Amino acid sequence: FTHAEFAEIQEVLDRASRGMVKRSDTNSLAFGALFCTGCGWKLYYNRGGEYKKGRRPNMYSCRVFSRGVRCPSSVSIKAEWADEWIEREFLKRVGSAPMRETVYHPGSDPRPEIARTAAELDTVASHLSAAKSDAERDVWERRVNGLSSRLAELEALPVTEPWTETVPTSRTVAEAWADADTAGRRAMLLEAGVRVEVRQRP
Repeated sequence: FTHAEFAEIQEVLDRASRGMVKRSDTNSLAFGALFCTGCGWKLYYNRGGEYKKGRRPNMYSCRVFSRGVRCPSSVSIKAEWADEWIEREFLKRVGSAPMRETVYHPGSDPRPEIARTAAELDTVASHLSAAKSDAERDVWERRVNGLSSRLAELEALPVTEPWTETVPTSRTVAEAWADADTAGRRAMLLEAGVRVEVRQRP
């Protein structure tokens, strides 16, 4: 395996072993959008805390070493700085754009109904051929004519495959951002494909 492939496999195994334990990463804004230029792997959120010289800040850091991979240029960045910068740049670039939503169109396929109608027509036609009175024959003939007309209508319908489309809504990205919590905002970043690469200072 390459280093990247090995790290990816290790992450999958780590997620499986953790089960449903909630990660602190998932409470951060930029998790999944920040990447280390040294190894190409995403940065993880590290919560700060008190220590004898003060308080350590919350950080996004390269932790690929925990998967047995050596990063040639490991990076870290203060979470406050990264979150503020990403929010500012994201809203500056797309804040005025309309939010879009995905609409699912189920399509249509008349073939199942055609098969059912044809089978019913076959049954009714057999009853018509076996009719023993004019009144009975009239009943089955009307049914045959109705089914024949319906079958012709169905056969004229096209087969339309299911499809989706994204359409603009009446809200802007900035409005949706203002109403969203951290998880919702992170989802907006990731859905938009935001990727920020962090490198060491020269």
